[in-house]
Amino acid sequence: MSAGRLGTDPEDPTPRRRLSKSAVRARAGSGSYASRVSKAFTKDDRPDEPVVVRHRPSLPDGVPNYLTEAGLRAFRAELAAAEPGARRAALEQRLATAVVPAPPEDREEIRFGARVELRAEEGPLRELRIVGVDEADPAKGAIAFVAPLARALLGRRIGDVVTVRKPGAVEQLEVIAVDYGGSDPVPA
Repeated sequence: MSAGRLGTDPEDPTPRRRLSKSAVRARAGSGSYASRVSKAFTKDDRPDEPVVVRHRPSLPDGVPNYLTEAGLRAFRAELAAAEPGARRAALEQRLATAVVPAPPEDREEIRFGARVELRAEEGPLRELRIVGVDEADPAKGAIAFVAPLARALLGRRIGDVVTVRKPGAVEQLEVIAVDYGGSDPVPA
């Protein structure tokens, strides 16, 4: 093979041409040069990604900072793991105002901390727990006691039907069972 200009080797029938930088980038695919090169060949002095801390909603004025027993334990564990700083100070302040109410005497009435089974006119049974603002996780069925659904349920009893407004619809929910501890719910 003779050394010569690109595309001029008489034994190589494939014509060669020099590619522009933009053509090389287009052939290499999307992304920056650094994303296509092994990490070992790049200089990356960026700090580690910051830990995303869940935002804690504020309590409405004059509303106690209720927590369940499990919520209080989780809150204390989070505080113990928190680094010194503004986040830790905020956790300490919320923990200082926490109130763990006792379960009600009447275990068939829905109050804070209740696990409630509901049945809609159509659809499967739904289970939720009424918890403190700091514990709320609607995806897991834990709703804050200040949420509209929780407010509609508070004070209700097994067999009661509540009307809940949803976007574009109104839903009727019947209270099927109420539970305050590790035991089975009180059946209707």
